[in-house]
Amino acid sequence: MQPVISPEISSIEKAEHIVNAYGELLADLDEVAMAYPLSLLPFEKDFIRQAILSLLWEIDELAPEIRTGLSSAYVFLEQFIPDRQYGTLVKGQAAIKSGDINHHDWIFADDANQIMLQIKAAMENALADMHLFSRG
Repeated sequence: MQPVISPEISSIEKAEHIVNAYGELLADLDEVAMAYPLSLLPFEKDFIRQAILSLLWEIDELAPEIRTGLSSAYVFLEQFIPDRQYGTLVKGQAAIKSGDINHHDWIFADDANQIMLQIKAAMENALADMHLFSRG
C-alpha cells in the first residue's frame, strides 16, 4: 500500500515526503542487485522521478552532497522494473550463472540479457538527464 500524501502539503513538502520514503527503501535494501521489482517502490516510479527533479530544481541551497545523492537516487530508480520482467531477469540470470544450457530456465537467458541492456540504457539516459539538469 502506498502512503497517502495530504493535499494540504505544499509541493516541496510532497516531494520531500516522496523522496524520503524512497530513500528509506534504498537504505533498507539488503542486497546489491542489477534490478529490483517495481512493487517495492513506496510510490509510482514517475512520482518519485518528479519529486527528485522538483527538489533539485526548486531548492537552490541544497548542499552538494545532497544534490549528488538525489542525482544518484534518480539514476538508481531505473533499476526498478516491472515485476514480471524482474522474474524473467532472475530466472535468466540463474540459468546463465549455472553455465548449463540444459538449465530449466535457460529459455529466459536471452530475455534476461535484453532486460539488462534496457536497464543499462535507461540508467545512462537518467545520468544524461542529471548532467543536463545540473548545467541549468
